[in-house]
Amino acid sequence: MLKRVFIIFILAVMCINTFAFAFSFEEYKPEDMSSADQQKVADVTASVLKYIRYFGIILSVIILSIIGLKYILASAEEKASYKENMVPYFIGIMLLMASTILPSIIYSAVKGG
Repeated sequence: MLKRVFIIFILAVMCINTFAFAFSFEEYKPEDMSSADQQKVADVTASVLKYIRYFGIILSVIILSIIGLKYILASAEEKASYKENMVPYFIGIMLLMASTILPSIIYSAVKGG
């Protein structure tokens, strides 16, 4: 068992990208942006987050429906394994919703409405 964990760890370390792509920030000056440009960026970001949230909700409902149908048709032993497999699914849903809802709340608070 320990040997397998060590092999997986070595493979994971080998997959890590060791290249660094650096660039200069000399040309980027956020204070030079007008408030209209800043508002455009904020509005585009908010709409992208909104679409990601909607896509995530639709995908979550479809997957939950499929899993629910499989659960209904499963035997007693399979139902126990479905319950164990549902925990990562719900954690994923919560992370997706939190990663889109929290920035939207912050945006609304900063925007003032």
